[in-house]
Amino acid sequence: MSIIKNILPPVIYESLFRWYKQRNKNKFLLWEAYEGTWQEAEKECTGYGEASILEKVKAATIQVKNGAAAYERDTVLFDEPMYNWPLVSSLQYVLQHAKNLRIIDFGGALGSTYFQHRTFLNQVESMHWYIVEQTNFVDCGKENFTENNLRFEYDIASAARQGIDAILFSCVLHYLQDPFPFIDEAVRAKIPYLIIDRTPFTDADKDVMTIQYVPEKIYKAKYPCRIFSEEKFKQKLLQHYTLIWEFDNDIQIDIPCRYKGMLWQLK
Repeated sequence: MSIIKNILPPVIYESLFRWYKQRNKNKFLLWEAYEGTWQEAEKECTGYGEASILEKVKAATIQVKNGAAAYERDTVLFDEPMYNWPLVSSLQYVLQHAKNLRIIDFGGALGSTYFQHRTFLNQVESMHWYIVEQTNFVDCGKENFTENNLRFEYDIASAARQGIDAILFSCVLHYLQDPFPFIDEAVRAKIPYLIIDRTPFTDADKDVMTIQYVPEKIYKAKYPCRIFSEEKFKQKLLQHYTLIWEFDNDIQIDIPCRYKGMLWQLK
């Protein structure tokens, strides 16, 4: 395709490339608009709970923990560190105001974000990172990846008993059938700050339903995936939170949207 790209006009190439991706969904990270309901999409998809996915995440995270790679994302290993600076700034804001950095990382796999930023995190004197995940991931995390500053819990309420300064939802809310009960849990636990990161939004007045295809070179899966109506999303959060700031993520997908992050403070 790279040769064709140099020959064809950009508009024609993009159209041809989209057609090619549609015909080879097992090779590309691909989002496809879906007209049905979430429940209908789930019947066509395979979930993140597949045992083979956990094993791939575990193998990649072991390499990161042992220093053989800088960090991993969705089982893909990276040799050079790359910090998410808007997220780091949000964590620094929490640290300034809370004097501690006790974080719930909801849907944080086996420590993807923690290990990616551990150089910064290890400089914080009072820091504890609690990952809340699916049962099989928590079991694996407790057995293989628990450290002084890294813990694994089965639900928000259990982690919140430790005294939490902020909860992080990074690239997770749009994969949940109904994400707002989990945000309500954070409200009930009176967690002072809520950080949202790597989450897709649209200007439309309703959410956009999609199916996301994961290429086999990462792991074979496809998920229901929502693109949030930004206005409706913010209105729900504004019932309990004040928006401190928001930032863009450098992520582009096949369907028009903006990936964004936000820092919210409990009212």
